[in-house]
Amino acid sequence: KGESRQDFGRLIAPLNAKYIVLFKSADYDTYGFLYKQNDLELVFEGKTIALFRNTHPTARAYLVNSVVPLKDLEEYLQVSEGQNTLEHLYVLDSNAKYDSKSFSSGGVLAQPSVTERSLVSLSIETPDKGYLVLTLPQHTVREGWEYQGKSPIFNLGMMPAFQVSQGSLSITLSPFYRLHAPLYALAVVSLALTALIYWRWR
Repeated sequence: KGESRQDFGRLIAPLNAKYIVLFKSADYDTYGFLYKQNDLELVFEGKTIALFRNTHPTARAYLVNSVVPLKDLEEYLQVSEGQNTLEHLYVLDSNAKYDSKSFSSGGVLAQPSVTERSLVSLSIETPDKGYLVLTLPQHTVREGWEYQGKSPIFNLGMMPAFQVSQGSLSITLSPFYRLHAPLYALAVVSLALTALIYWRWR
């Protein structure tokens, strides 16, 4: 529905999309609607790419107290009309029930402090309780993140979110510790044994 929208930047703000790069390849004319958006600023255009800046605020992580169940992304276009899309957690499940009553009122409660301890572990300081929405870098998988052993809810079906308490918390990519780390350790031990055998029989 790009041709009928002029607020694309607002709609993608929950993805922490600060910039959009349009590569001028075979079908790039399909994305001509980007030039017509009121909330995208064209900051560079060359022969092969165009770069747009989203004028809406974005965040690596944010805390909300409101959950909006949706049946699909079409409904997202309708219910978010004219709203700050960082004020709610949008869940693609129209039958879902979530606890929003125990949180203080208001849209965005706060922006937590996020420290990337590694590619598979995040340390987060939350100034309030609520639903923590994380926006992950493009090189990071979205499946497998956990908080206190619990799997995430997905904001717009894309970004992990967790119901959290105030204070310090840790969110980890559990498959790394359960599967990948042991395999890496096994590979290192095997390599060391191979080197030792080679050295002894040389």
